[in-house]
Order: sequence, then C-alpha cells, then structure tokens
Amino acid sequence: MCWVALERDQMSLNSWIFYIFDRPISIPGSPMAYPEWSGWDEIDWRDSHRIFTEYMTQTFENADEMLWQFSDAQINQGLWYLAMPGLGEYIFDMLRPVEDESHSEIPWALRGRCLLSFYSLFETLFQKRCSLHLSHRLESGSATLLDQEVSPLNSICYMWYDIVCTRTNIENINNLRLQDIFLSVLEKTLTLDSEPCLEGALHGLGHCHIFYPDRVEHIIDQFLTENNRISADLRQYALWAINGQVR
Repeated sequence: MCWVALERDQMSLNSWIFYIFDRPISIPGSPMAYPEWSGWDEIDWRDSHRIFTEYMTQTFENADEMLWQFSDAQINQGLWYLAMPGLGEYIFDMLRPVEDESHSEIPWALRGRCLLSFYSLFETLFQKRCSLHLSHRLESGSATLLDQEVSPLNSICYMWYDIVCTRTNIENINNLRLQDIFLSVLEKTLTLDSEPCLEGALHGLGHCHIFYPDRVEHIIDQFLTENNRISADLRQYALWAINGQVR
C-alpha cells in the first residue's frame, strides 16, 4: 500500500469525500460482499485524526447532499472502507481511548457529534436509497445476492452498527456519555420508516446485548410494542435481537 502524506490544509472536505467515494467498484454486482481494497493508495492521516473525524461527521450529517453524485455501490464501498479495522479505520480510530496519545487530539464533544451523525446517515441516505430487502433474509438464501434489485447500500446499512459495537469494542470506551449516545442513536434509528434501517439498528442492538442487556431489551421491547405493522420477518428478527441472538 502506498502512503500519501498530507498536511491538514492540503485536503479540503470536498477533496476528502471524492478520495473516499469516487472509486471504481472492486466487486461489481456483489452487494453483500466485502469490498476488495488491494491497490488503493492511503492517506497517512496519523497527524490529522481531528480534521478527518470532522470531515466524516460533516459528511454524515448531510449525507444525502454530500454524496448525491455517487452510486449506491460507490457509497457502500466507501463506507465499508471508513468502518473496518484493517482498512481505513476511521470509525475505529475515532473511538480509540483518549489515553492513546496519537488520538488524544479528537475531543470528546467531536466524538459524540460523530456518533450522533450516524442517525443522519441512516435518515437522509439509507432510508431513501436502500432497497426494501432484509439482509438477514438474503444471507439465508431467500433471495439471490446478485439480484440487481438489491441495492448495494443494504450491505453497509445492515452491518454499520454491528461494526461499531463489535469491531471497536464499544464497551471499552472510557466515556459513559459516548456509550449512552451510541445506544440512543440505535434507539432513534428504530423510529425510521425503513425496514432495512430498522434491521440495521436491531442488528447493532443484538450485538450490544452482551454489554447492556437491560437497556437493549427495554429498547427493543418498546419498539415491538409501538410497531404493529412491521413485516413478520422483521418482527422475528427483533425477537432474536432482544435476546442477543444475531450474527
């Protein structure tokens, strides 16, 4: 991997967005596959954690306006890159303990704002552009993964909160306020009018059950009580999630 060292003032928000999302699709026609990242150049952002966290937050807060020019597949690929440890690691680094000197420049207030922006990502982008398919049903083989009617965005919509909870060890963040913000964002996402978004929130809550069983069970129980019109498949998934029985 080739490292491109950049000073803070060398990359604007718009340049950063195009760096992340304006890419050829690595695995065309495979919406549930992890993207392939070989051959990508990488920004050496080791001295720019704060500015790129700000860029990511601003992008998510206005995701529909910021990302309108990119295809669903490009956005899916870029978001996977931001999220996964071993790839871009933006989410992973944003949530590192502040005691890690290399990440101490990211203020807690900015970290909290970034977590809050996840809801906007779901509300303004996923809710509008995901197809109506439920990803856990795709995994079980009830629909073909190569079905062109399945939006590639369904992949990262389903996995986003899972990644935040399990890949970054959300329970190890030495800040109870951030933990509370994350759970509140999951709860708020359950108010959206999109079953793929609801499924993504339930997926994350199901993985958080091991850390916060009482809070998770309360959130999902309230969701089930207040939502009588969700599909049978989503209701069953919620019943699995309330017991932490999700993959």
